[in-house]
Amino acid sequence: MKRILAGVLAGLFLFPTSVGASTQGCISKASVHVMPPRYWDLVAICESSQDGETANWQDRGNWAGGLGIARGTWNRYGGRQFAATPDKATREEQIIVANRISVLGFTYKDGYYKWPVGFFGWGCIKNRSSLHPKKWEHAARKQKRCPN
Repeated sequence: MKRILAGVLAGLFLFPTSVGASTQGCISKASVHVMPPRYWDLVAICESSQDGETANWQDRGNWAGGLGIARGTWNRYGGRQFAATPDKATREEQIIVANRISVLGFTYKDGYYKWPVGFFGWGCIKNRSSLHPKKWEHAARKQKRCPN
């Protein structure tokens, strides 16, 4: 049952809208705790910026991309469906994987479910009170919701 629920949640996140302009940009009720892109932009600035203002989404190394996702973690949470390494993925794709790591988890093709590990693997989130997930719950809930 948990695997099925995880697959449904992941599907809702990846494909949250039905066809039609009226639902574009909305999120499903099941994914209200997925952090908004602005949150991940601030994490990326902390993790990869050289100037303190601009995220480097193509940052390379062991912790790659704007969000500094370890290559092994990238692979375990389905990042390779987008790119071989985080630095080769788009900002949006990196955010999808970051939400899988932190709250959604990931279901493999064989049905195995990789549980989310939360937000505190990111040093910036752990060490900066302004990035604490509790402070962002309201923003996550405030995102435009899809109609029933």
